Amino acid sequence: MIFQRPHLMYQRGETAGFADDHADKLIAAGIARDPSAPVPASAVEVPQEGKGDEGGDDKSDAPAKGDGKVAKAPDPGAPPVQGKKS
Repeated sequence: MIFQRPHLMYQRGETAGFADDHADKLIAAGIARDPSAPVPASAVEVPQEGKGDEGGDDKSDAPAKGDGKVAKAPDPGAPPVQGKKS
Protein backbone atom coordinates (compact mmCIF):
# COMPACT_ATOMS: atom_id res chain seq x y z
CA MET A 1 0.00 0.00 0.00
CA ILE A 2 1.14 3.53 -0.73
CA PHE A 3 -0.50 6.15 1.45
CA GLN A 4 -2.19 9.01 -0.37
CA ARG A 5 -2.64 11.08 2.80
CA PRO A 6 -1.55 10.88 6.47
CA HIS A 7 -3.12 8.04 8.45
CA LEU A 8 -2.13 7.12 12.01
CA MET A 9 1.68 6.99 12.01
CA TYR A 10 1.98 6.87 8.20
CA GLN A 11 2.65 9.92 6.03
CA ARG A 12 1.77 10.52 2.39
CA GLY A 13 4.02 8.52 0.07
CA GLU A 14 5.00 5.90 2.64
CA THR A 15 4.60 2.23 1.82
CA ALA A 16 3.23 -0.43 4.19
CA GLY A 17 1.71 -3.89 4.03
CA PHE A 18 -1.64 -4.96 5.53
CA ALA A 19 -4.00 -7.91 5.45
CA ASP A 20 -6.20 -7.89 2.34
CA ASP A 21 -9.41 -6.97 4.18
CA HIS A 22 -7.78 -4.01 5.96
CA ALA A 23 -6.01 -2.89 2.76
CA ASP A 24 -9.34 -2.93 0.90
CA LYS A 25 -10.88 -0.65 3.56
CA LEU A 26 -7.98 1.83 3.28
CA ILE A 27 -8.25 1.85 -0.52
CA ALA A 28 -12.04 2.32 -0.40
CA ALA A 29 -11.61 5.27 2.00
CA GLY A 30 -9.09 6.93 -0.34
CA ILE A 31 -6.35 6.78 2.29
CA ALA A 32 -4.03 4.47 0.35
CA ARG A 33 -3.64 2.82 -3.04
CA ASP A 34 -2.28 -0.41 -4.41
CA PRO A 35 1.24 0.24 -5.76
CA SER A 36 0.64 -2.11 -8.69
CA ALA A 37 -2.59 -0.33 -9.70
CA PRO A 38 -2.41 2.51 -12.25
CA VAL A 39 -2.44 6.02 -10.76
CA PRO A 40 -5.72 7.83 -11.56
CA ALA A 41 -5.39 11.13 -13.43
CA SER A 42 -7.05 12.96 -10.52
CA ALA A 43 -4.15 11.96 -8.24
CA VAL A 44 -1.45 13.50 -10.44
CA GLU A 45 -0.39 16.94 -9.22
CA VAL A 46 -0.37 19.65 -11.88
CA PRO A 47 1.77 22.73 -11.13
CA GLN A 48 -0.07 26.03 -11.36
CA GLU A 49 1.55 29.09 -12.89
CA GLY A 50 2.07 32.06 -10.62
CA LYS A 51 1.96 29.97 -7.45
CA GLY A 52 4.86 29.19 -5.14
CA ASP A 53 8.51 29.53 -6.05
CA GLU A 54 8.13 28.59 -9.71
CA GLY A 55 7.53 31.52 -12.03
CA GLY A 56 4.81 34.04 -11.38
CA ASP A 57 5.21 37.56 -10.08
CA ASP A 58 8.24 36.87 -7.91
CA LYS A 59 10.30 40.08 -7.65
CA SER A 60 13.48 38.36 -6.39
CA ASP A 61 15.30 39.10 -9.66
CA ALA A 62 14.55 42.81 -9.40
CA PRO A 63 17.44 45.05 -8.27
CA ALA A 64 17.41 45.91 -4.58
CA LYS A 65 16.64 49.44 -3.50
CA GLY A 66 19.56 51.37 -2.08
CA ASP A 67 22.86 52.70 -3.34
CA GLY A 68 22.99 50.40 -6.36
CA LYS A 69 25.82 48.25 -4.98
CA VAL A 70 25.40 44.51 -5.37
CA ALA A 71 26.13 42.52 -2.23
CA LYS A 72 28.84 39.89 -2.66
CA ALA A 73 27.79 36.36 -1.77
CA PRO A 74 29.61 35.13 1.35
CA ASP A 75 32.12 32.29 1.13
CA PRO A 76 30.12 29.07 1.74
CA GLY A 77 32.65 27.88 4.33
CA ALA A 78 32.77 31.18 6.24
CA PRO A 79 30.94 31.68 9.53
CA PRO A 80 27.80 33.83 9.47
CA VAL A 81 28.30 37.59 9.52
CA GLN A 82 27.40 39.16 12.85
CA GLY A 83 26.78 42.68 13.98
CA LYS A 84 25.48 45.78 12.23
CA LYS A 85 25.46 46.12 8.51
CA SER A 86 27.41 49.13 7.35
